[in-house]
Amino acid sequence: IIPRKSFDSQVPYRAMKSLLQNLHTSGFYFEPWQIAAYITALKTKPFVILAGITGVGKSKLPLLVAHYTGSESFLIPVKPDWTDSSELLGYVDLQHQFRPGLFLNVIQKAILEPQRQFVCVMDEMNLARVEHYFAEILSGIENRGIHYPSHTTLLVQSEFAWKYPALPSNLVIVGTVNMDESTYSFSRKVLDRAFTLELTNIDLRHWQMNSSHSTKITPWSIHDWYSSAQQLTLLRPVAEEKILIDCVIESLVKFNECLSSTQFQMGYRSRDEIALFVLNAQPLLPFFITPQNEKVDPLDLAIQMKLLPRLVG
Repeated sequence: IIPRKSFDSQVPYRAMKSLLQNLHTSGFYFEPWQIAAYITALKTKPFVILAGITGVGKSKLPLLVAHYTGSESFLIPVKPDWTDSSELLGYVDLQHQFRPGLFLNVIQKAILEPQRQFVCVMDEMNLARVEHYFAEILSGIENRGIHYPSHTTLLVQSEFAWKYPALPSNLVIVGTVNMDESTYSFSRKVLDRAFTLELTNIDLRHWQMNSSHSTKITPWSIHDWYSSAQQLTLLRPVAEEKILIDCVIESLVKFNECLSSTQFQMGYRSRDEIALFVLNAQPLLPFFITPQNEKVDPLDLAIQMKLLPRLVG
């Protein structure tokens, strides 16, 4: 099923192919479906969590993709002692001067360059409790362009540039998490607001770089990263898209029937994001494959990224 062109600015096939070749040349190995799922998730939702053991390239993946698509990337290491949002959004010092935080500076840069994609990587995100230092940003993810109701914005009256921080549409957040006993687990509030992609496919035999391919950065248009809708109610699907959406929803209804005796059913937010993920994946279907050219179903991936983390953490 090929969505209408007006639904989404389709990523050119050659640009995606070039990106995969560049990633292989860089010395890091990712399967095609992992890159396709990562890009589709970012187009659907501005918050993606990359999970896995140490050393599989969780931090490098978003930085490399940003580099080879002409995007701007920033890496913010999370500290275990973060108990509020002051390090990210800012604070007022003893001289009553506002000191913008790390993430607020990224927001400002993204606002000043609206035609460029910005990626903020929150490294080792679960070293501290996400609900403590990331609460305002989690709310902003659901309401892009809506001002954060944080104490940092209420206290500042003189610095107009920092009074109304908002999450611009050209900024996405990628969190990396290690799955071990030394870190905090994520609450359902956090998991429900993100696509969680586990990088568990490890093949130690892939160590030789593709030296025959000349690395060349192919900048993507900012519209290549956008989806035409963030909610199904805002989408005006054509007939083929409506058939696909109905098939996805019927599958989700069956999942909810199985989960009806628990508190783990999927709500409207998950319904919309899974359906939009499947629609956004259609132009990239040739890349939803394994190295053995086996097809990977985007709906299976969406269930794995949205439903299973809610059940197992």
